[in-house]
Amino acid sequence: MPEAEPARASKASRSATGGAATSTLSLPIGKRTRYVLAALAVACGLASGVYSLGSAMARSSIDLAFAIDPSNPVIASRYALSEVSNPIQGNRPSNYREVAARALAQDPTASDAAVAIGISSQLQNEPALADKAFAYALMMSRRETRAHVWAIEQAATRGDINGALQHYDLALRTEQSATDALFPALISSTREPLVRRGIVRLFGTNPPWGPNFLNNAAMGGRAPRDIVSLFDELRDAGVKIGYPSDQLLATSLYNRGFREDAWNYYRRRINREPGTVRPFSRTQAYQTPFDWTLAEATGILPTIIRSGDNYVLDVSKVPSSAGQVATQALRLRPGTYRLSGSFEAPQGTDRSAYRWAISCTDGQPFAMIDLAGGQGTQTYRKAFTVPGDCPQQTLALTARQSSGFQAQNTSFSSPTITRVGADAN
Repeated sequence: MPEAEPARASKASRSATGGAATSTLSLPIGKRTRYVLAALAVACGLASGVYSLGSAMARSSIDLAFAIDPSNPVIASRYALSEVSNPIQGNRPSNYREVAARALAQDPTASDAAVAIGISSQLQNEPALADKAFAYALMMSRRETRAHVWAIEQAATRGDINGALQHYDLALRTEQSATDALFPALISSTREPLVRRGIVRLFGTNPPWGPNFLNNAAMGGRAPRDIVSLFDELRDAGVKIGYPSDQLLATSLYNRGFREDAWNYYRRRINREPGTVRPFSRTQAYQTPFDWTLAEATGILPTIIRSGDNYVLDVSKVPSSAGQVATQALRLRPGTYRLSGSFEAPQGTDRSAYRWAISCTDGQPFAMIDLAGGQGTQTYRKAFTVPGDCPQQTLALTARQSSGFQAQNTSFSSPTITRVGADAN
């Protein structure tokens, strides 16, 4: 980087990191907030290896361009950045830093060259020069993702949450592939209310990365309860959140063991009147465990199809196949219930071909009913008792091996579960 630029670079550094005086979400560094700042910070060395330069800077193309015209500063700066971003140098030349310095001397606006020098300085443990190079790159261009990653680190080190979030926004708007490195850090930092407040503020600008972030946060957050808080705060600010983010979050809560939280979120945001068991309905991706989940056992093909005004579960089964067909998570209070329903059986169906089973989640079944055979419409009903130590249950339709040689189709209407006995109401 030219020696004539240090004053401008220093000014750019203060601007890039947001400046403590201009930040509205700035915290002193202490034990309470240290984990938040660590979560917001992204290691530049790691991030630089994550980002790809895209097809426009494919290695074969830039190598050829540089071989043809090494004196072109734009080509030279891209070549230098391509080289320094390559974690495996092999027998390739290692003079990319000199190439970058030469390109920057020829064209002071060659921000790729400044980024190449910044990454190289990090690799060689020269933090002062790396800071100078990245700050210069941001001064020349607001589209340098690696420089924004550096600025995130700088802001987080200074306790400037607002400044860090500003550069998250700019980096994510600039390069779509930055989500792989930046989303996990941003999601993990939602434990801190001030970070959530800043994210809500960013969503007020309708960022293009917003919907993707919501889906990733709902699906991949290690602390899904914090994501519930974030979603609630976003809704309070007027941000629309719907399918599939809500479904993904309810599923994440369920899979991470927050079963009651998952049920409450499902009732609050997805299905306000779920009843004891949800009927078959048009299948969609990202359905929750509280909706019907269709299994994919070998030789068994379950499909939910329309039948008149309702939907039915149509199962095509090879006689020698066995396994789960469909499951749904339940939340039944302790007491006595009745499971009932009907199915349309083809001629010759074995009476042991299908079975409904109800079990405590992650436990053994405490109620089972084998479906009787016979041609035409068949009905079934079975009383069962939910024990007091079983707050979460699973209803499962299971296929069993049967006699015969040809695949047969059986159609099941939606089962119902009703409470019976003195406490039915």
